[in-house]
Amino acid sequence: MNGDGKSAKLSPGRIFFLCATGVALVYSVYSLPGILGLKGRGPAEGVARGVAPLPPSGKPAETELTGVWVPDEATAARLGGLSSWPPAATRLDLGKGSFELVGVPYFSPRSVPRVQLASWRGSWNLYRQQDTWAVYLMHQEAEGRGLLYREGAEYRMVLTLGDPSVNEPLSFVRRR
Repeated sequence: MNGDGKSAKLSPGRIFFLCATGVALVYSVYSLPGILGLKGRGPAEGVARGVAPLPPSGKPAETELTGVWVPDEATAARLGGLSSWPPAATRLDLGKGSFELVGVPYFSPRSVPRVQLASWRGSWNLYRQQDTWAVYLMHQEAEGRGLLYREGAEYRMVLTLGDPSVNEPLSFVRRR
């Protein structure tokens, strides 16, 4: 009620503002995977015991990272649990300064809440992220960040594409 005893009507702009504020609040409290029933994971979750992040002094040569990377067993099982995914086709091929990423699930800002199967080509570089090393994938659709871990003589990459609040990390190992 306003001061003269009549009900105040909300303008369309005010209604839109209130709805947008409510959506933003819900989105900030519950991530989209949680709303859709998916289990959110941190980047290091699912990394095997004995696997350590690369220390700042452990910078790998780019030639140690080039080649074909495939999902590890746990990631392949997660992808295989989605009926439309052919996990055997999922791969990341790092070349000298360029990459090809094939068959990964991705929530795009334009496709939410639908998951699309992404395949991209672009450039990549190695950079230091806090106390570890990571691979940065650059593409016009989205960017990807792959934290690097060492498992004996092998590397493991935990890759997140786009917004980490809606895209779960995928763990890759280099195929020999």
